[in-house]
Amino acid sequence: TYDSLHGPDVTIGYQELDELWRVFNRIYLVVYAPEQWDALATILGSDVDDATMYERALETARAEAESPPASCVAYADCADWVTFSWFSAGSSLTSLGRHAEAAAAYDRARQLGLHYRMLWYQFGPYESYYSVGRYDDVIALADATLATTSNLEESYYWRGKARLSQGDAGGARADFDTALRYHENWSPAVIALAEMESAD
Repeated sequence: TYDSLHGPDVTIGYQELDELWRVFNRIYLVVYAPEQWDALATILGSDVDDATMYERALETARAEAESPPASCVAYADCADWVTFSWFSAGSSLTSLGRHAEAAAAYDRARQLGLHYRMLWYQFGPYESYYSVGRYDDVIALADATLATTSNLEESYYWRGKARLSQGDAGGARADFDTALRYHENWSPAVIALAEMESAD
């Protein structure tokens, strides 16, 4: 496999791969030529439907939260197993648009001790907390995440949206501008600024 930290040609076993992959809710991207669609759809089966896929992933995450393994390869004592399970449940619920349930799942993951890097790469908590009006939580999470590294455009974007919802237009504009400094022409921030301009 290729690892962005350790480079190409990193050899790991299937169990370790799955344990590491589940941290990202086992998301995958399929690259295929259009003429391969029929064969691909057969391979994917019911997962070809997004809602069905996320429901199945949700069931898996919930089951794994209830029954952690006795031992792990990637994590010596499986300490984060249940935490990652709740986070993955939240991710699937976010993708299904069930934001109140997702927020509750993310709350559980945070109570168990979410790793500080989780929101470097996954942004479901921002989306679901924002969607249910928990703007203070969006801002607090973004602040905590940006305290660990400052180049995360998604954290600026979601904090900007939360600030705007709380009436802090200046803070929101600054966050959207900063997001674009780190990711030039990034469409979510471009659109957010354009919407602010049209509302003025």
